[in-house]
Amino acid sequence: MKSKTHIVSLLIVLLFGFPISVIAADGKAIFVIGKVQLVNSHGDKVRLKRGSKVSTGDLIITEKKGQVQIKMTDGTLLAVRPNSKFKISEYQYDKNIDTDKSIYNLVKGGLRSITGKMGKAKKSSYAVETVVGTIGIRGTDFSARMCESNCGDQEDGLYVGVMQGGVVLENDSGSLDISPGDFGFMSELGVEPVYLDEMPGDLLFAKTNKENNQIAQADNAANASNSATIGENTLQSTLESSLEDDNLFSSSTEPTITPNPEEYLIPEDEVVPLPDTPDLVFPSIGVATYTSTSQNIELSSGLIAGSLDVDTTQLTVNFSSSEVDVDYDFKNVILLGDPITQTWTSSNISPMTLDQNGDFNGDLSGTNGTATLTGSTSGSLQNTTPDIVDVPETGNSIYSLSDGSNTINGAVDFTLSTVE
Repeated sequence: MKSKTHIVSLLIVLLFGFPISVIAADGKAIFVIGKVQLVNSHGDKVRLKRGSKVSTGDLIITEKKGQVQIKMTDGTLLAVRPNSKFKISEYQYDKNIDTDKSIYNLVKGGLRSITGKMGKAKKSSYAVETVVGTIGIRGTDFSARMCESNCGDQEDGLYVGVMQGGVVLENDSGSLDISPGDFGFMSELGVEPVYLDEMPGDLLFAKTNKENNQIAQADNAANASNSATIGENTLQSTLESSLEDDNLFSSSTEPTITPNPEEYLIPEDEVVPLPDTPDLVFPSIGVATYTSTSQNIELSSGLIAGSLDVDTTQLTVNFSSSEVDVDYDFKNVILLGDPITQTWTSSNISPMTLDQNGDFNGDLSGTNGTATLTGSTSGSLQNTTPDIVDVPETGNSIYSLSDGSNTINGAVDFTLSTVE
């Protein structure tokens, strides 16, 4: 005799055409590097891949060189660092300000979070719990790291840095407001949260050699604040945590240190949920070419230099077949201990499909002259008039490329160049 649960599940499939697991999805992985495992509420273990769904009760585990970026249904962005355990404890998004909630648990390691619609509409609906206390928000972009005898000389406990907005650190002994450019620390449930006078080493942000030197020489909070802002500008476009604590960022241009909270934050007294963004409406014919306008690049520890060639990197979209192709070209790539400059080139293996939201993803293949390069990419197109049939004016993408020993990760902004 079939169980009642089985019968109800069958009725839902027959009536609506899809199973309960599809209905229950609360978010999806939009970018995955290395080995990332998901353990669901039933104890089942699966390998997390790009496009994989995540739901309440899921525990996400990243290995030494693994990281994942997750987009929740309310637009919240989460980047889970290597060697981390992160759980989606409670999540409900029905666009009801009274009942919506998103509660996460940082069990181990680190993460970065940019608040979505739910947290912007009602700050108390969002929280990250840890063994030493809770992180609440005031509409924010922050990074956090839990240290348990794995952070060098740093004391064990929770470290938090804020790029935009603000957070509240709270435990049994008190609470502490952290503002942009500031850093806070909680060691135990029974010890009150405290401010840090400077950035806690490399725990929260990856930096270039130049930034490392600046921070090593800094002896005041102003330099820590400046470094946090650099981290914000470098990381916000890609939402990528470092693959290793000694990873380097490098760019052909200096990051702009001009934070603008109004770009994605709403006023503190605003409690009305934000409206949904309409789907883009594309033309049915034509080919558009996009050229790169800006870039952020992250090099593995084996590479000491390299930049994207913005003159030759481009994106092509065929609206007749909804296919996307991208060519990434890198110049002046130098390996540690090797003075020879390499040129890395790569493109998608097969045409990528452009979906109705303007998103695309695919695998990359290329060469550096001596070795084969492999990797992946994903991105999207944007239009200032999403409800009008038109060619999107801008786009962006993130990528990961490796020769087997060294990797280049980063992000590119594109702007429309020609339409045929």
